[in-house]
Amino acid sequence: MTDADNEAQTPDAAARSIRFAQVAGWITAGAWFAFGGWLLVDPGGLTRAFELGDVPPVFLAELRAFYGGLELGVGLTLALLLGRRQFAAATLLGAVTLLCVAAGRTLGVLVDGSNAMQYTLGSFELLGGGTNLWAYLQLPASLRTAPADDAAR
Repeated sequence: MTDADNEAQTPDAAARSIRFAQVAGWITAGAWFAFGGWLLVDPGGLTRAFELGDVPPVFLAELRAFYGGLELGVGLTLALLLGRRQFAAATLLGAVTLLCVAAGRTLGVLVDGSNAMQYTLGSFELLGGGTNLWAYLQLPASLRTAPADDAAR
């Protein structure tokens, strides 16, 4: 769909595309919150899921701090954007973060090997990233373009 086609959307089609972006964005925010919360509460759950065995407590603290905190931060940012009705920014953030994680995971699988958890998480990352990208592209072009800021010139 071109920008011209997208701008020519009927009001009903535009409303549906906005609703799709809302749903995709909130599901993505919820997933980031859930995963980040899990890592804050039980970082050892991730090490068990990947069958890493015993890891030093300092590594668990790092998982809790960086991954738990970072993922909660992404979820919070998505929620704030969605609450401000900035659907293009939210779905673009959802797409970029998930697709970049999926790309890193793919590289890791190719270079380092894998287990079933890698494929499971990678599938969700690709599905979520692709859905957010699709939602972003379906929004009217006027919502995907930042207004000119005369004060910044």
